[in-house]
Amino acid sequence: MIHGTLYKTRFTEIGFTLNSPGDWRFVDLSDAQDGNKDHMHCIGASYATKAELLASVERYAAEYGCDGASKPTPPDELLARIVWTHFRIATLEAQGRDRLDFHNLHVNQIKAALKDAWETGKLST
Repeated sequence: MIHGTLYKTRFTEIGFTLNSPGDWRFVDLSDAQDGNKDHMHCIGASYATKAELLASVERYAAEYGCDGASKPTPPDELLARIVWTHFRIATLEAQGRDRLDFHNLHVNQIKAALKDAWETGKLST
């Protein structure tokens, strides 16, 4: 049951509420019957601020299968993009040939790729 004010998002399936100071939560609106808050429940983690919650709305929408939500990119695709961008390596699959499987890399390239991977992970949480 939702106690606070219910706010809508651009996704019809999820909204959000402030249950108590420092407790912002997403709400599953698909349980609502004629807008009755008694039939709704909170989903996901608690957020200290509204800004933190709203920064995660796209991820939650994709996770809960909301219409119009962008689907998350699989980790292998993200890694392949990072490896291509920083090292120009076409695949992370073993090719069975030394010239394709072993690469000389400068530490600055490795550092930049790791930073990119960290930032990508940070944005996806």
